[in-house]
Amino acid sequence: MQFFIENEHLTVTVDSVGCEIVSVKSKNDDTEYIWIADPAYWGGHAPNMFPICGRLTEGKYTYEGKTYEMQLHGFARKCEFSIFEKTPSSISMTLTDDEMTRSIYPFRFVLTITHTLEGATLHTKFTVENKGENVMPYAVGGHPGFNVPLGDAGEFSDYYLEFSEAAPARKLVMRAGYMTEETVPFPLEDGKILHLNHEFFNNAGTFIFDMAKEVTLKSNKTEKSVTLRYDDMTFLGLWHIAGAEAPYVCIEPWTGVPDYVDKIGDIMEKRDMRHLAPSERETLGYSITFGL
Repeated sequence: MQFFIENEHLTVTVDSVGCEIVSVKSKNDDTEYIWIADPAYWGGHAPNMFPICGRLTEGKYTYEGKTYEMQLHGFARKCEFSIFEKTPSSISMTLTDDEMTRSIYPFRFVLTITHTLEGATLHTKFTVENKGENVMPYAVGGHPGFNVPLGDAGEFSDYYLEFSEAAPARKLVMRAGYMTEETVPFPLEDGKILHLNHEFFNNAGTFIFDMAKEVTLKSNKTEKSVTLRYDDMTFLGLWHIAGAEAPYVCIEPWTGVPDYVDKIGDIMEKRDMRHLAPSERETLGYSITFGL
């Protein structure tokens, strides 16, 4: 089921499957900012990731000597959420563990995702609560895709990403969608700018860290833009489907990362997983501001 939140600037559509944002439209001119999910390229809009981000080697991990299987980016993005609270400009939905989730992730939890409009900014918050008796490892992340070009202004190559400040960003060295032990510098023009071209995306995604905590998708051909702020997130993924001139870009704030290549690991030792003690709760989030 789909729900709508709105204010004087934007109309946002949220699907109860995954609590996924599937549309953000400007009330000025009906511009659609969120990727339209054309299956010829990629059938997602802006999935939410829990309890992992990225891939597990062979789709598996271990916990207390037992092997479990879990799909790419975890299961929450394909689960039906329940409405927790709704106002005209905000919506909260929850996902609670059940027999299915415990068969692939043996922890008791409540995940609440809240989307709130404030002016031209959409805030997304993940609240994770450990309802079990053991320490619970988890990661959360956003996978929002944005139409490029924005509206009908220019072409893909006219757009660029501009970080809010110069920072010595680094990149994870990946192999077939998995991490290696190596990291390298991620050079940017003037320390801040990455010009978009389709060849950049001919891999399994680029994951950077130690970058500035704000980045804007923009073009000199339009005043429309998209700015992400992600103070709570450690990594930023940049992706579109490889080998195609896909008219979108995903800008993905994550707390976690894919597995190391060729290594099926213990989830308690997985890199950059967060750990909640029993009865502990944590809220993390990011925001998207739409230049109208």
